[in-house]
Amino acid sequence: MAESLTVSVPENLATQLRLAVDEGAYRSTDEAVAAALSLWTASREANAIELRKAVREADESGEDLDSVDAMFGRLQTRYSSGVPGKCD
Repeated sequence: MAESLTVSVPENLATQLRLAVDEGAYRSTDEAVAAALSLWTASREANAIELRKAVREADESGEDLDSVDAMFGRLQTRYSSGVPGKCD
């Protein structure tokens, strides 16, 4: 069942939504937003799987806690940047 929400987006995103609909990529802005949210949700789920895998690998590696803390610092940097795979 669909739930109706009202959201505000920056003008440039609203323009992109309308353009996607006008070009026929989506039937409505609702459909375009739903597709974007689905991709975002899938990305978050993939990130959680990757994080669990990294934790398991660190645990199995027998590394000392200082190394594990460094790994978590790198993961935190990666996921807070919003760029999957990017690690500063």
